[in-house]
This record gives sequence, structure tokens and C-alpha cells, in this order.
Amino acid sequence: MNKEHLKFLGGFTLAFLIFANGLICLVPFNFLNDLHPSFFSYQIPIHHIIFFFFGLWFTCFSIYFLYDKKDHSPFIYLSLLFLWALLISGLLTKGSKSESIQSVVGFLLRGVAPGMTAYVLTKYFGKKNSLYHYLFWLGGVVALASLTEPILGRYFIFERSVIPEILGENYFPAMKIAVGGIGQPLALSILLNMFLPISIGNWLKDKKIFKSLVPIIILFAIFMTFRRTGLFLTISTFLGFAIFIRQGRKIFLAFLFLLVLFFYFSTFHPLTKLYVTTRFNAHYLKSEIKINNRIKSVKVAFKMFRDKPIFGIGTRQYSRFFKSYTSDPTVMDSPDNQYLRFFAEGGLVGVLSFMLFIGFVVKELMLQARSMDGFSLLLSILNFSIGMLTLDAMYWPALLFTFWTICGLGMGNVERLRSQEIQ
Repeated sequence: MNKEHLKFLGGFTLAFLIFANGLICLVPFNFLNDLHPSFFSYQIPIHHIIFFFFGLWFTCFSIYFLYDKKDHSPFIYLSLLFLWALLISGLLTKGSKSESIQSVVGFLLRGVAPGMTAYVLTKYFGKKNSLYHYLFWLGGVVALASLTEPILGRYFIFERSVIPEILGENYFPAMKIAVGGIGQPLALSILLNMFLPISIGNWLKDKKIFKSLVPIIILFAIFMTFRRTGLFLTISTFLGFAIFIRQGRKIFLAFLFLLVLFFYFSTFHPLTKLYVTTRFNAHYLKSEIKINNRIKSVKVAFKMFRDKPIFGIGTRQYSRFFKSYTSDPTVMDSPDNQYLRFFAEGGLVGVLSFMLFIGFVVKELMLQARSMDGFSLLLSILNFSIGMLTLDAMYWPALLFTFWTICGLGMGNVERLRSQEIQ
């Protein structure tokens, strides 16, 4: 290929990646289950078909350039090791092998392939700034979209049924919870906390007043999810910037804004006062801990691990087998903890391959943490890593896609700077 063809291919793939990531974060695909077109005699959800073609393009694009450049980065091998661990676990399961393999294909097409594409675009096409700015604006758009429902009392994009056990029958306008296209407040809060460090870093770097609106909107949206995990990650993000980046005055003002916002809704706003004072009440928290599904699921996960310690019970098989490992009817079909889920479903091989991948990415990004962009990407990955303690986040397509894209961007930048130093 000549330079003009390469430039066009890189630009086209970048636009494709941006479009796909925006689509998966904004369109409520979880509520499109009625749209199952006939496809080779199977009833397949429309979004599976859409993202099959997206993922196929990203896979072919990244394989071509990684093979052509003879790229042997540990990032690539650790990503593939993780996929192989999931695949082997799925092939050995006594449950549904087809369900396991479908899940592995989903990890490839909606996770690893976009991540590899972001890696190639950053390292070989120099698209780091384009990807970084796109994540900045995407975070603002996702936050703004998620606020339309609780503020305006109207559905975003189209009318749909909401999750009754989370939102209740009187969602509009009584509960005022932000769920957006994700359809679940905790998942949305973790997604927004991946965008938050990037938005703050971009604002601090450019020092443009209008850009401060993006982190403010993201902050407001995180608060409107009313998730303790979301607020914890937000506070940790501000503390991280205050400690490691010498922008104390701006961070202090932004942190003060967060406290004022929380105080206002906790004390004065009639629509959310009851929910906030209940949700963040110490007595309520203690009673919730006693009946918490995550705590009960630890015993279930360890029983599964003890039964299948090497490769686990099979990828995506927790919900199929959990009743066989507990007599408690209140235990749910998900441990709400990604590490526990990999521990149970993938055994030692599955959880260690994932931990190796996460550990390597964090270690490498710490090398670039002195720059604003590098530190922002590091915090995004750390926020997601902590968020996975309270949600099986890798099974949410929007979170999976965004997480791996950020990993690819960060690692591509690390490798690009490393190759420049060698030259």
C-alpha cells in the first residue's frame, strides 16, 4: 500500500471505531430483544449482527498491520492469552458450549479487536490525539444523554420498558435515576468514571473554560445514578489529580462543586432527598451488607472453583450452574463481581490470565503517568478495575468496548514513545 492508501485506511478505520463506540454506548441495545431478524434460520439480536461486522473489520485491520509490522508486544500476547483461556474454559464446560463460544466471540469482536485497532491506530498511524479527544467528547455526550430521562422525564431515543427491580413502577418522574442507553445505573456510573479522568485531564491541559462543561456534566450524571461505587471512584479520581498533578486550585474548586452538588440534592431537592438520605444512610448500608448478593456469591464462587479449579465451570456459565452450589433462594444469577466471575467460570487459568493483562497494562501506563494524558488513561483503567469489584462489567458491551479501546490507546502510545526513544 502507498502512503495515500494507508492514510485513507487509517482515517476510515478511526471513524469506524468512533462510530461503533458511540453506537454501543448510546443506543439501548439491551432493550432491543424484540428485534431478532431471521439469519441463517437462527433468531439473532440485531445488535449482534451489527457488531459482528464492526468486529470483523477491526479484527482483519489489526491482524494485517500487526503481522505486517511483526509486532511482538506483550500487550498483544496477553490479550490473546486471555482469549485462549476463555475459549478453553468454554470448550471444556459441561454446560452450554455454544453459549460459551458465543461469549468468547463477543469478547473478541467487542473488546479485544477494538483494543487492538486503537493500539495500531495510535502506534503506527499517530492517532493518539484524535482518539483521546474523541473519548473526551464521547464521555460528555453519554453523560448528557443519560440525563435526558431523569431531568425531562422522557425516554432517550425511543420508548422502552425499564428494569422494574431497579427503577420501580414510578420511574418518571419520582425516582429520577440516570441509566441512559446502558439501562443500568451502576454500569453507567462505572462507564462514566472511565470517561471522567480523560475529561478532567483534557480540561486541565487545554485550559479552555467551555471544556470544563464536559467533566461537570459527567459529574452530574454520575451523581444521578446514585451509586456508591460511582461516587467513590469520582472522589478517588479527584484525589488522584490533586496529589499527582500540580493543579491543586482547579481540582479543589471542582471537588468543592461536587460536595455542594451532593449537599444540595441531599438536603434541599425534594425529588431526590429521600433517595439520597436512604441510599447513603449508615443503618441502611449495614442492613444491605447482611443480605448483599455479592457477599453470598463469594461462597458460591469458591465452591465452583473447588469443583473445577483449573479451567472453571465454563465461560458465561455462572448463571446456569449457581443454583447447584447454594440452597439460598436469595442468591442471584450473577456475583456482581467480575473477578469472582472469572475465578468461578475460568478457574486459575482464567483469572490469572486476566490479572496478568490488567497488571501489565497498569504497569506500562505508570511509565507515562508524568504526562497529563498518560495519567488520565491510567486513572481510567484503575477506575474500571475497581468498578469490577461491584459489577461483572466485562459482560456489559459498552463497558467492554470502551475499556479495551482505552487500553489500546494507552499501550499504543507507550509503544510509540518507546520506539521514538530507541531511534
